Amino acid sequence: MKRSARLALPLLTCTALLTACPGGGDGGTTPPPPPADTTAPTVTLQGVQSGRTLTLTASAQDAVGVARVDFFAGTTLLGSDTTAPYEARRTVSNADNGIQNFTAKAYDAAGNMSAAGTQVTVNVAPTLYQGVWGWGLVNAAGTFVDQGAVIFDDEGRQNGQTAALGIYWNQAETRAGYSLLGEITARARLETAFSFDENLNDLRFYFIGIDDDQQMGTFQGKAAFEGSGAIFNAAGEPTQDVFVLLVQSSTSVPSGLGAQSAAKAQARALVTGALAQRQGRLTQLKTNPDAVRNAARTFLK
Repeated sequence: MKRSARLALPLLTCTALLTACPGGGDGGTTPPPPPADTTAPTVTLQGVQSGRTLTLTASAQDAVGVARVDFFAGTTLLGSDTTAPYEARRTVSNADNGIQNFTAKAYDAAGNMSAAGTQVTVNVAPTLYQGVWGWGLVNAAGTFVDQGAVIFDDEGRQNGQTAALGIYWNQAETRAGYSLLGEITARARLETAFSFDENLNDLRFYFIGIDDDQQMGTFQGKAAFEGSGAIFNAAGEPTQDVFVLLVQSSTSVPSGLGAQSAAKAQARALVTGALAQRQGRLTQLKTNPDAVRNAARTFLK
C-alpha cells in the first residue's frame, strides 16, 4: 500500500504541472498567440473619365494583405477587385454629366475596412441624335408591321459623314440588333438602317429607310424621321415596302435598366400615336436601299 502511494504522487504532480514534467508537454516553449489584426488597410481613390468610360483606381496597402476593394457610385456597388491595381469601370453618358461621387472600401483578411472617396466631374458631349426613340413600320395597306424602341448612345464617322449608333428592340422583345441614324451614304442625307440581328460577323439588315425631305421633322415638338423604306428577309432580299417613322422621346439616355425600360415604353407609345396620324403618307414608297445597306456595313463594322 505504501509503494502504491509513492508512485501516485509524481503522476499527480505531472498532471498538475505539465511544464515541470520531464518528457511531458512542450517544456515551456509554446509562444503566445499573435495579437489579433485590428489595423485596417489604407486606401486612396482616383477617378478619370475618357470618352464614355470612367475608370476608378484605388491604391490600397495593409500590413498583412489586402483581401479586396469594393467600388461604389453613391450606394450602388459597381464591382470588386482582389488584385492590384484595384480598378472598376463604368460607362457614362451625358445623362451623368455633372459631379459624381464614388467610394472605394478596402478590406483585409480579418475583415478590417477603410474607405476613401472621390468626386469626378463627368462631361460627355451628346452624340448626334442621342437619346431614346420610338420606331415603327407601316405597309401600304396601313397595317402596322412592327414597332419598338431604340437607344442611340454613340456615334460613328465614315468619310466625313456622321451617324448615331444604337441598339433597338421590337415591342414583342423577339428581335434586337444595331441601328444607325444620320448621314449613312453621303453628307446632308438623312437615312436609317436596322440590322437583322446582333451578329456583326454576318451583318444583314432588317429594314432601311430614307427620309422623304432629307431633314429631321417634328411630331408634338419631338424630332421625327419620316420616310420610305424596305424590309429584308434573312437572305438579304427586300420583301416589303414600308413607311418608316422614328420619333425621339428623350434627348438623353437614362441610367439603370429600370429607367431605360420606362423610357422605351414611353417611346413606343409616342410612335404609336405618330403612326396613327401618318397613314396618309403611305402612297409614295419608292426606295433603292442597296447604297444605304452597303454604307451601313462600313459604320457597323
